[in-house]
Amino acid sequence: MESKYKKRAAPRTYQAPGGEMRTKVQELVDKVESYYGEANDHLIRARNHLTFLYVDQWEPGVRQSRERIGKPTLQFNRLVPLIRGILGEQRNNTPDVAIRDISQSLDPGNELVDIYTGLTREISYCSDADIVYQLAFKQMLECGWGTGRVCIEEEEPGSFDKVIRINPILDYQAAFCDPAAQSLNRLDGDFCGVHEIMVRDTYERLYPDYPVPISMTGGAQEYYLPWNNVDFIVIAEIYVKEYFKRRKYKMSNGMVLDEDEYK
Repeated sequence: MESKYKKRAAPRTYQAPGGEMRTKVQELVDKVESYYGEANDHLIRARNHLTFLYVDQWEPGVRQSRERIGKPTLQFNRLVPLIRGILGEQRNNTPDVAIRDISQSLDPGNELVDIYTGLTREISYCSDADIVYQLAFKQMLECGWGTGRVCIEEEEPGSFDKVIRINPILDYQAAFCDPAAQSLNRLDGDFCGVHEIMVRDTYERLYPDYPVPISMTGGAQEYYLPWNNVDFIVIAEIYVKEYFKRRKYKMSNGMVLDEDEYK
C-alpha cells in the first residue's frame, strides 16, 4: 500500500568550515554558550518572576496537593497593578538621547551640537525609539534587565541608502554579552550579540539562495541554543572586541595626535 504522505526532500547543505575558520567559529560558539552558562540562574529567576506575575502564584505541586484534598487555592495579584502604574509613569516621562559637547565650552548655541541633536531626533522618531525604551524598561522592571539594539539597515527595500535605526529585542533571553563584564551597560565586555531561532521552513523561505547550514558543535546550553536540533536554525549575530596597541603624541600646545596624524 502506497503512503499518501510524500517524503520530504533533503535540504541543501554545506559542510562546516575547516581549518582556521572552523577554529574561529567554534570560539564564537563557545563565547555565546559561556554567557548562557553563567546567566542560567538569572534567566530561570526571570522566567519564574514572569510566571508569578502573569500565570500562577502557586507552585504546581502545592496547587495539586491542595486541590486533591479540597483546600482552596486563592490568588490575589497585587503586583501587576503596581507594575502597570510604574510603566504608565515611565511612558509619560520617556527619556531621550541628549547630545553634549565635551571638547569645547558647553555653549547651547553650538552649531555642531544642534546638527547632531537633529540627527538623533530624526533617528529616534523614525525608529519609534520611545517604544523601544519603554519595552526595555518593562523587561528591566519584570526580569531585572532590559535590552535593545542599534542597527544599520536599508532605508527602503531595494535601496542603496543605509540608515541608523533603534530596534527592540522582544525576547529578553535572546541578547547575550561577556559574562565577565562589570559595568551596568556591559560596555566593558569583550563581546555581545543577539541570536534568533527559526524553524527550518521559515529559514528556507527567508533565505532561499543560501543552503541550510551545518552548525558547529554545541549542546551545553541546548535549552537556549538548539545547535544540534535539525528542526531549528540558530542565527547568532555577535560582535567581538579586538585589542591593539597605538602610540599617541602630546604636542606643546596641548593637542593629542595619533601616530599617523603625527607623521
